[in-house]
Amino acid sequence: MLVCMLENTHRRVFSSWLVIWLLAVGAGAEGSISDPPAEAVPTLYPGKQAPDIEVEEFLRGTEVKSFRPGHVYVVEFWATWCGPCVERFGHLSEIQRKYAGKVTIIGINIWEEKEYSEKTLPKVREFMNAQGTRMSYTVAYDGAAAGAANAYMKAANQSGIPTAFLVDQAGRVAWIGHPAVMEAPLAGVLRGDFDIETAKAKFDQASMSRAEIRTQRLEAQPLMKEWSALWEAGKKDEALPLMEEVVHRWPRIGYDPAYKTINYLLAEKKDSAAARRFADVLIDNVYKDNSSGLYVVTSAIVDPEILAPTDMLETAQRAIDRALAIEDTKRWDLMMTLARVQFLKGDAASAVATQEKAIEMIESDLELKKELETDLEKYRGAAKNVDSTPSGAATSPSK
Repeated sequence: MLVCMLENTHRRVFSSWLVIWLLAVGAGAEGSISDPPAEAVPTLYPGKQAPDIEVEEFLRGTEVKSFRPGHVYVVEFWATWCGPCVERFGHLSEIQRKYAGKVTIIGINIWEEKEYSEKTLPKVREFMNAQGTRMSYTVAYDGAAAGAANAYMKAANQSGIPTAFLVDQAGRVAWIGHPAVMEAPLAGVLRGDFDIETAKAKFDQASMSRAEIRTQRLEAQPLMKEWSALWEAGKKDEALPLMEEVVHRWPRIGYDPAYKTINYLLAEKKDSAAARRFADVLIDNVYKDNSSGLYVVTSAIVDPEILAPTDMLETAQRAIDRALAIEDTKRWDLMMTLARVQFLKGDAASAVATQEKAIEMIESDLELKKELETDLEKYRGAAKNVDSTPSGAATSPSK
């Protein structure tokens, strides 16, 4: 099935990165256009020569059919209906400007419609033109023949967009992944010290993980459909036991029901005691060694759309602290989430320091940095208010 990584300031960054991360570990939601079978073995992976690019038409920039030795390419796949793909346009343009002459980015439109017609290409062209300078790189249209989609996405067993393929100076695929986390591999390729063998090992591990997730999703499907139907019908209390069963039986399939359960208990039921009991089980048992699951728990508690009860913030702190210990504080998204927890707990000064570290971890995604800096200014404002508050007075953070 076709996965579109559903990616608003903090709500968009916070929620979108959660989804990106979950999809990166093979646990995201799925759509319904193209799904490689669970037993499919990738024939394109890091270390393999990149296929020549066969598309119906190049819409912007110089046509690229084959790869010039000594030059680096990014072959990135997108669609007009894919919100997260559109979110990446500005970032990709920044990278193209930064590495002009060294890197060529090629954004290939794929999977645009289930049934292509004579209206599809004009629609894509009009959409591209409306982006203006946000798409300042080479753009191509794959078309109904799906030559590029088959040669890259299908061959690499990739079912989610946006997806980027880095092609090194020797014409080999060096790395495959989400363009939001592409900069470090790209810098390594340009320096000439990128470890393709390690990238291949990670790719193989991710492929096996996705295969396991597909198998588990098939096993969980009847129960997932049952709780989803109840949830959509507004019978959420009836859905909760089924959701908890999914979480316990298939933890990595259970990220979405885990998030929804905590969020519902806090935002709608106003039952922080029940939410805390459930979260504690996840932190101490189900997800104790799973940073993604712990991230889900924290995210559900400090969701910007709800006002987390004070008595839940320590639970959120426990979850994010454990996640950071597992990841060794190397992920900006976890640092950003820790900053939010600190802010909600009233420690604006620590939130400022943590958010600054999160921003330092982001390289050239200026749009993302700007959004994190908006929250940073809010934290700084709160910290100044605390500094100027007379002794004995109290302040409280807003959402």
